[in-house]
Formats: sequence, C-alpha cells, structure tokens
Amino acid sequence: MFLVGMFLVSFVGAVIPDDCDYSMEAYWKFDGDATDSSGNNHDGSGWPGGVYVLKDGNAANFDGGDKIIIPDIGNFFQGGFAVEMWVQKNGTPATDSVLFKKGDYLIEYLVNRTIRVSVDGVNVNSGVLELGVPYYVALVWEPVSRALVLYIDGSSVGSVMLSSPSVYVGNVEIGGGFVGLMDEVAVYSRAFNEEEVELHYVLSDINKNYCDASGVGGLSMTKADFNIAGCSLPTGGGLAVDTCSRREIDGEYFCDNDAYLWETRESGYGCSLGLTSYTLGDPFCCPAGMFCNETSGVFRCDYRLEQCYNQTNEADCMAIGCVWLSEEGICADGTRDYSCSLYDNSAECLSDVWRLGKTGIGTEFCGSYVDCGDTSYTIPYDSCGCRWDADSGICELYMEASETYYDNSTAKKWFSCSKDYNISECVEGKQDVSWTSASIVYNGFPAICLDVMGCSDGTSTRMCGEPIVRLPGFGLFALFASVIIIGLYYVFRDRLEIRF
Repeated sequence: MFLVGMFLVSFVGAVIPDDCDYSMEAYWKFDGDATDSSGNNHDGSGWPGGVYVLKDGNAANFDGGDKIIIPDIGNFFQGGFAVEMWVQKNGTPATDSVLFKKGDYLIEYLVNRTIRVSVDGVNVNSGVLELGVPYYVALVWEPVSRALVLYIDGSSVGSVMLSSPSVYVGNVEIGGGFVGLMDEVAVYSRAFNEEEVELHYVLSDINKNYCDASGVGGLSMTKADFNIAGCSLPTGGGLAVDTCSRREIDGEYFCDNDAYLWETRESGYGCSLGLTSYTLGDPFCCPAGMFCNETSGVFRCDYRLEQCYNQTNEADCMAIGCVWLSEEGICADGTRDYSCSLYDNSAECLSDVWRLGKTGIGTEFCGSYVDCGDTSYTIPYDSCGCRWDADSGICELYMEASETYYDNSTAKKWFSCSKDYNISECVEGKQDVSWTSASIVYNGFPAICLDVMGCSDGTSTRMCGEPIVRLPGFGLFALFASVIIIGLYYVFRDRLEIRF
C-alpha cells in the first residue's frame, strides 16, 4: 500500500482514513463545517449551517445568498487535475449559480437545469438534470491528451480540447447563488481516468467517503502502482490494471482489467494483454527477445528463433512474432526500443496506438518512487504519455514528478518534463539514442534531481532487439555445441538399442 504522509493527520472535524489518493489537494466533506479533511489545511469560511443529509454524513445547504470561500489552494491546475462533488438542486433555478470556481476554472448550475464547465472560454455542458435528485459531478483535465471531460454519475457527458492551462490564481468559491445541497467536494492535482471516476462515484453513492479503505462492497481499494485498481507483484510493489511489468521484471507479468496477475511465460492470456484472441504482430507483453506464442488455444511467451531487426518487410516481421511499426517501416521487438518521437503527426501522437508513452524509451521511471537529495519523489504512471508540441511539430514524452510527502501543497516541490528522442536504426543488436529535454520546476525543485530522473539532455548506446537466448556465461557457440552433443547422444543411443 502506498500511503502519503500528509494524510496521517488527525482532525477534530471530519476524520478520513489513511488511504486517500496521493494527489488529493483538498477534501471538504461538509460534516458540520468547511474544514479540509485532506490534511492540507485548506479550511473555508461562510458555512451556511444546519444539519442536512446528501452523502456520507452532513451536507452544506445553500439558500442562494451564501457561499463558502477557501483561500488560494495553489497552482496544481497547471499539470492536470480532477474536481468531484455531489450536488442536488432544490427548487426552480432563478439564476445561474456557481458550484465551484477558482480563477478561470468554473463549474456552474444554469437556469436551464444543466451543468456548464468553463475554462478560458472553452465550455462543456451536461444534459438536463432533475430537481431534488442527487448527482455526482466530476471534472477532469488530462494534460497529455488535452481533454477536458465532464462526468455525471460516473459517465462522461461531454469533452472538449483545452490546449493549455488557464489562470488559476485566487480563492476558491463554492455555492455562490446556488439553492440546494452540496457534499463531498474534493480536488486532486492529477487527472483521473474513467475507471477511477466510476469507482469514486460508486463508492460515494453507497455513502462511503472517497478514501474509505473498505471500498465498494467491503473490498479494499488500496492503490497499486499509483492507480486505484491493480495487482500485487510477487517481487513487491504493484502493477496498474491493463499494464505490462517494466524495469527488472520487464515483460514478466501482466495485470488485466479484472486485476488478475498473469505470468507471461506460463500458459494463459498474459502475453496477449488479457485477450482470448491474438494475432502475431499485435502488441503483446513478453520479456525482450520473446514473442506471444499460441499453445492449445491459450498463449505464453517463447523465445524467437530469429531477430526482429533483421526483418525488412511486414509479413516476415509478423511471422516471427515481432511488431511492424508502419510509420517508419521498422520491425521491432515490441515497442520498448522506440519512443513517442516515432509519431510524426498530432493524431498519431495523441492516440498512441503502440503505447509508447507508457512502455517506450524513457518511461522506465513511470509509476515509481525516486529518492533524491534525502527526499522521496513520486512519478505517477498516469502522468506519463505522448504529447504533441505544435510549435516544434514533434511528439514528445511527457511526465511529472512531485514530493511524495509534504505538509503544505503550495510549497510542494514538483516538475514537469518533456523529452524529444532521436533514435538510430538497430544494427547488430545496438542502437544510438540521443534526447533533448525541457522542464518546468516549481517551489525550488532541485536541479540535480532532474538528472537523476532523466530530465536532461543526453546520449547513450543501448541494446535493441535482444539476443535469441541470453544466459550468463553461455555463448552462441556453446548453445550450438550443446545441441549437437545432445543430438549425437540420441543417434548413438538409438543405434545401441537396435544392436542389443
């Protein structure tokens, strides 16, 4: 379990468990006041008072003339965010009202009984909502895809492209002009995916708070690899759903959408990425130098008999279980030998069909902790991805890192990093790689840690394709010699058996 120290604080008011998402910046449960239950001390003023029930305890009841004000809570809107709340409109709307506002970031309830999100002139609207009915509302901006998405009751109801962050300074306003109940308002410094939004909706709909360790139906919602749903690895740590293992156990495990952990060298559906059907040439999960091979209707990773980088056309490439990257006419051992820079236009970059922003060159730090300068930093798996730079016309790898433990979110050290890779062809199992990096640091993030986390210019020569069989102290000549000796043994054994 990954626990963030800022959540280990006790409160006089609304006390929450220790399993809150690491990126939670503020959580106003409205259980009798506007206290921030996240531990970051973003307490509000202007509590309307009274005892009302909406979700998980008390709720705030607004009469149209009051509102809650929270002093500036920081600049985390710059690198992806999520805002969630429960809302119930009581009575016919007399005017447009504010549900949540911070600078140019505005969530409103309109007189036509719809919810509108506005950021710097970009709008997303919901459908018509019923009066007197509670709704779960979530707003998410994902910095890689640039999608600003509005969710109602766990489902997306609209999205729009927000090319860059807008003005975020100023106090937070909640409930201005609104008539009705609001509850469980929370803000996070990263984007949620659809599964996480749905989980928070289902969890809070049964009157549990967003941090309830018992989860839906009493099942734990402990996070693995910085994602709410995931698998526990035998080697320790966790693996996000729909993810192939990396680093020291590269390609050895796959965590499917049901949080079941597959060993890819064993017969099953691990190397086929959880799918019951698989065709050679499709993306797969295997250690380097292996391919996803069918064995009696299931699959497992087996060693190849030929090298991917020696194949010059798509048919030969796919026939031996390699991946043909049509954009460049390259036969690759999976996608670990390439980066987001492979894509040459915005559409390919943002769709990232080869998942280069999650598994390609430069993603080794994604979903991990890094210690630097006596401080622990977190690089969330979800922060990594391909991002199109319109100015340079280049598809870049993008990631973020921030302090794992901190007391004050406005003083939290963090950085964002984008990298452009120049990768040579794979020649005799090796390739030259060079890269240029651009970073933005906040609150004195130490420059030396940029080097530690790979966010600086550099060059290297790396192995590619991977040898057919890699055994310590066991060369290719020894392999062939062993095969010949074993073959001679069986030939002479058969002759001896015939003779006697």
